[in-house]
Amino acid sequence: MMTVSLALDALFNFGMTGWYDRKGLHHVPAETKPEETAAPA
Repeated sequence: MMTVSLALDALFNFGMTGWYDRKGLHHVPAETKPEETAAPA
């Protein structure tokens, strides 16, 4: 029974990972501070 649960869990997780990749949800925008990215005047 444990083997069946682990196999189903692995299939579910690989499926969700593929879905997230297709939807582009794995991209988290980086937070940038304006002080560091601004060009000096």
